[in-house]
This record gives sequence, C-alpha cells and structure tokens, in this order.
Amino acid sequence: MRSPDDAPDGKYVDPLADNDVSESHINDSEPISETEPVDPQTATGNDWVTLSQGKKFTIVSEILAAMTRSGEVTVNADENWFIDALDAYWSDSPTSDTVIEMMSLSGVAGEVIESN
Repeated sequence: MRSPDDAPDGKYVDPLADNDVSESHINDSEPISETEPVDPQTATGNDWVTLSQGKKFTIVSEILAAMTRSGEVTVNADENWFIDALDAYWSDSPTSDTVIEMMSLSGVAGEVIESN
C-alpha cells in the first residue's frame, strides 16, 4: 500500500476512491492549481501556499529581476531568502496580499532592498 510520502507533492490520491474533480467542485475562492500558469504580478498568499518550491523560486526570481531591472533598487538577498520570508509570513494563515507587496515589505524591513 502506498503512503502520502510516496507522492511527489505529499498528497496521495487513492486510485480506487471516488476522486471527483469535476468543475462543479471548483469555486472562485480556491487558490490556483500547480498546473495553471501563475502570474507573478497578481499571485497572492492564497496562491503561494499551494505552490511547489520550484514554482516559488521561479516567481521570486522573476519579481527580483523586474525590481533590479528598473535600477531604482538594489537587492542584497537571493531567492531563497525571500522564499523563506514568504513561507514564514504565510505559514499559518495565507492572505490575499500579493507576493510582490510582501516581498517589498519583507525586503525593506529585513534591510535587503535598498533605494538607489
């Protein structure tokens, strides 16, 4: 018998169970799924908690590139610093705050984002 530890995402789906995933079970308040594209400009904490580490890294990397491309700020931390900060912020109760907002706030508060 398989366990949740065998599934890459830790969510084992029993192939013999009734795993109804029809459209009627999906509502607008649910976070985006891992298969849907994630827009770094609009992703929220509700989305963040559903993402894999790889997807989180990609989103944070894209946002950091956009921040530094403007030339208005210098970022003195890597993607992992921001992923850890966002994971800690949203660990108990994800919110509708955007990833960009929380990266900016945590980066300034953590003194890793500086104005040029």
